[in-house]
Amino acid sequence: MITNRKIQLVYLSSACTLGVLGILASVGLFEAVFRWDFYVYYTNISNYLCVAVMLAELIQVLRSKEDGYITVHPKLKFMGLVGILLTFLMFNLIMAPTKTLAYILSIRNVSLHILIPILYVLDWFLFYERKKCKWYYPIASISFPLGYVIFLLIQAVIL
Repeated sequence: MITNRKIQLVYLSSACTLGVLGILASVGLFEAVFRWDFYVYYTNISNYLCVAVMLAELIQVLRSKEDGYITVHPKLKFMGLVGILLTFLMFNLIMAPTKTLAYILSIRNVSLHILIPILYVLDWFLFYERKKCKWYYPIASISFPLGYVIFLLIQAVIL
């Protein structure tokens, strides 16, 4: 695992920049049309969580004066890991084969479905201390996708 502060700063700054670009694309900035339904997609919600966690990590690294592990919210980090892996696998194994190359290579899809998931997983393996993960994190992480499904069901009843 990498504890070098400079490497962490470069990595997290790059990942957060790509994440913010993906988020801006998800709300329609690059299409010049605001997408009011951006919150409905699991991709967006999982990426927002992951980018928020990486921003918190970046702030921790910026505040620290010495090298060390990143220790920001290990349970949220694990929940984001499960969520973003679902996003990556669903898009790349199920959705992408049915889409055009232009759709797959759009800024939004490359950033939110490919780059951020890969960078987030690498962040977990490269910079996080393993002993921070508790036995119940995998169970708690199920609440994230399950909460999303409940949200969609409630929204479907309302709309």
